Amino acid sequence: MTAPDPNYHWLAELPMPPGDPFLRMGTRSTDEAGWLLLDHVTNAELELRARLVTEHPEHAQLLPGHEDELRELIDVVETCRQCPLQTGPALDGVRTELADLAVSIQEDVLLMVRNSEHWYLAGGVLMFPDQWTLPDKIGRSMAQIHEPTDGYSELLQKRADQFLDKLAPGRLVRRRNWFVHDEPVHFLANHIDQRAFTNPAEVANLWLRSERQTLRCLHRTGAIVFTVKTQFAPFPQVKARPVVAGDLVEFLSLASEQSLRNKDAFGRSQAVIDYLTQ
Repeated sequence: MTAPDPNYHWLAELPMPPGDPFLRMGTRSTDEAGWLLLDHVTNAELELRARLVTEHPEHAQLLPGHEDELRELIDVVETCRQCPLQTGPALDGVRTELADLAVSIQEDVLLMVRNSEHWYLAGGVLMFPDQWTLPDKIGRSMAQIHEPTDGYSELLQKRADQFLDKLAPGRLVRRRNWFVHDEPVHFLANHIDQRAFTNPAEVANLWLRSERQTLRCLHRTGAIVFTVKTQFAPFPQVKARPVVAGDLVEFLSLASEQSLRNKDAFGRSQAVIDYLTQ
């Protein structure tokens, strides 16, 4: 049996509450030391991000009029890292500063701003998208951004907006999600249908994709910074952790079809259960 690799210790943080509904905020407090993280793939991912921001400059965007929020974000990142940002490719206008962000940290960074009606996406950097694009979502409200997610409007929309309203400057929170993917593809802009199968032996080739997300409110501008650190773990590493594997089996055993589709697990959940319980 595969031995647990300490590089995948974050698997123990995955939220797998049994029973419907499965859409929950699930936030926990963190601190500055737990905001922007380094790991065993830092160098490789920063190289990948440098290539992606050149190939997909449209994934580094900012709506006009939000330059102050971007400047404050950059100041906070540089203070956290205690060094200036690295220099990214020269793009047009303010997007050069966004490119610098893209190549300096592994996290994608998005800025949410409040108007009189709702929070909306003012821009940011999205080099590791999971079946969505920044050009499609920029300028949209939280509800509009999450329209494709089954159950969001009924279960999370109001709570999410209220949560952002109450997030005080200086407070940092984190949360995670997870999905079952065929391959560890970082830049996944378009929706794809994951393979359906019943043979548990095939599960060893699957990957668990997780986004470690953090939220913080900027002191001066009041914008919300939303960071996303994308991580992948091969399924043998899930199986190597009996508690994590047991929680995932319980989740999949009780999940509705909607929840399985939300997790990209529909059509192969029984194979995953069989693999983890063999």
